[in-house]
Amino acid sequence: MAAKNRPGPSMDVDLEATDELPALDLAEAGEAQVNTDIFPGPVIPAGMAELADSLRDVEHRLQRKIERVQKLETELQLAGSQQQQLDIRLREQGEVAAAREAGLRAEISEASRQHAELAGQQAASQRDLAAARDELQQQRLALNAAQAQLTQQNSERTHQDHDLTEWRRRAERAYEALTTWQGFRAVSDALLGESDAALQSVESRHAAELAAVEAREGALEKELSAARADATQRLAALEESLRRADQAAEVQTEALRIAIERANTLAAQVAARDASMADQQQQLDALRVVEEKARQGAATYDSQVQQIATLQASLADAEARVRDLQQQLRQATDRVDRLESEAHASAALLGNLQQNMERLGRDDTGARPVLKEAPLENIVRVLIRQEGGAEVMYPIGRHTTVGRTPENDIQIDTTYISRHHAVLLSSADACIVEDLNSTNGVLVNGRRVGRQVLHDGDTVTIGKTEFRYQQRS
Repeated sequence: MAAKNRPGPSMDVDLEATDELPALDLAEAGEAQVNTDIFPGPVIPAGMAELADSLRDVEHRLQRKIERVQKLETELQLAGSQQQQLDIRLREQGEVAAAREAGLRAEISEASRQHAELAGQQAASQRDLAAARDELQQQRLALNAAQAQLTQQNSERTHQDHDLTEWRRRAERAYEALTTWQGFRAVSDALLGESDAALQSVESRHAAELAAVEAREGALEKELSAARADATQRLAALEESLRRADQAAEVQTEALRIAIERANTLAAQVAARDASMADQQQQLDALRVVEEKARQGAATYDSQVQQIATLQASLADAEARVRDLQQQLRQATDRVDRLESEAHASAALLGNLQQNMERLGRDDTGARPVLKEAPLENIVRVLIRQEGGAEVMYPIGRHTTVGRTPENDIQIDTTYISRHHAVLLSSADACIVEDLNSTNGVLVNGRRVGRQVLHDGDTVTIGKTEFRYQQRS
């Protein structure tokens, strides 16, 4: 913490080089003239006129500074608005240009991809169609071959049925012959019974014939059994072959139906792809139009890039001007703060003068005011702060400012002190502390005040720094 006013070893020092305010010593009615409250003397027109002129001059200067600050703020707002508009226009044009460029690139890429995909789909469709046609032709040939084979198998079955019927007729004739031979045998037995002689004569012949007949009968029975077995086997084989042929015909018929359906589906797909190719051709034409527009947009984009460069240069100039205006505004704000401090101090003095004038006006005793110098040189007002176990004293003059910046009479360089925090106004009869709209305020005996008359021993807290007010004579 830095203090601009350094404490002196003695209190008998001239606190300020300025003239003291004159005071009046008035006598009460019916009493001798004694020392009463000391007020600024309104009977000195020259002093009041000078103070009023000074106050008006300060107010006029303050008004001009305020107008200048308002003008600078207006220019700053205008420059900021222009800068924002330039930023917005620059950002919008950049976004539009980037979006248009990205959209055109995406459309061209999509068109190329769709064109390649369309060519691939068209080639695949043509290959699928050729394969489907070949497969359909093969299935038709296979169906014709199956139908021819089925016809041949039916013909063979008819021949086999005819052969079976023939074998059955031959077996029946053999059976009839066997029955006839059995009848002949019975007749032969009867004849043998009637005539042994005839039998003996023909016994050898009959035995030979019987052996031949039996041999023929056995051969016929074997032949019949073989014929029956062969016929049964051939019939079973023919039935199995016919069943397989029927199954093969059903499978081929189903395959032919599926092939026909697939051919129809492929034909529909080919028609749909032809329509899709027509649509894609239209899209390709539209994309060519878009590509042409993109080339035109690229030329427009180059022009916009030049405009953006121009706007960026204008923006840089505007930013430089804004920085200059901000610097001027900060300087003007500092000057306004100083003028406000002076104006507050002048207003406080003027208020004291007006109060004294009102008190003089209410005095109806008719006593003639007597001019008397205020014994200000016998009263020393100080602020005392404890630092490191020692007391640090700060003398208070007629107008003593307290703040963080070096131009204050009492500088307190901490973060809780505003640049122009407070002002102490001292006259012959009182000392007033006034808060200059600071952030952390001014406290007197723990209570925050805006303006307060100080008494000996009061605790004054400015920001976070605590002082003790003392009057010493």
